[in-house]
Amino acid sequence: MGWAQRGVVLIKSLFLISRDLLLGIICAAKSGRTLPQLTLILPWQVALHCVFATQRWRSTSLILLFTNVALNIVGYIVLILLYRHSIQVIFNRKIPTYQNLCEPQTHPAIQSFNIHLSMLRPLEILFRFITAPLRVLPDVIVLGEVRCGTTNLCGHLSSLPGCHVPFCPWAHPELDNKESFYFVGHFLGIVDPYFYRMAFPLIVSPAMPIIHSLFDIIYFSSFASPIYF
Repeated sequence: MGWAQRGVVLIKSLFLISRDLLLGIICAAKSGRTLPQLTLILPWQVALHCVFATQRWRSTSLILLFTNVALNIVGYIVLILLYRHSIQVIFNRKIPTYQNLCEPQTHPAIQSFNIHLSMLRPLEILFRFITAPLRVLPDVIVLGEVRCGTTNLCGHLSSLPGCHVPFCPWAHPELDNKESFYFVGHFLGIVDPYFYRMAFPLIVSPAMPIIHSLFDIIYFSSFASPIYF
């Protein structure tokens, strides 16, 4: 294959990769993930800054723009690290690579990356690790074996007024609002007990005396896991 043909294949492959990544970002944004939503907001933010930002609001617009850019850069760095950790450590697989470089094709890892993009919460994970010292420990811990009723019991607890369920890195109906997966290493292998609080509410969240006095609600946090036995 000549250099011209290789260049054409490369351009077509880059187009397919960009298309599939954009579709993945749009789908993830529709499913409620914060990072893809900020990514879709960014070009509109740049356009609004260039067209409508007057001298009076230009500095504020620049601050907001650079904040979004910084969040996108940091968020995707964390997301890529989480993706690699998930594939190689949690699922014990190899990241897909190209098998045939002679035909234009999207990267084989794009599909699995888009799935992680729609399920993982990199910005929320980063924020919770930063604010871990300001968070509470669980008041109720439910431990059990697999298929022995922990999900039903946790669902009952989470339905009680004032219950704060643990943070889960995976936005999945079977996993969310139940298990944090902290001590099994889903957060890039970090299992230090010091950061365990990251999975639970801020100290100010359960300590709301006004709401407590008005509605007579006792605030507590819960945690359930079938994987520690």
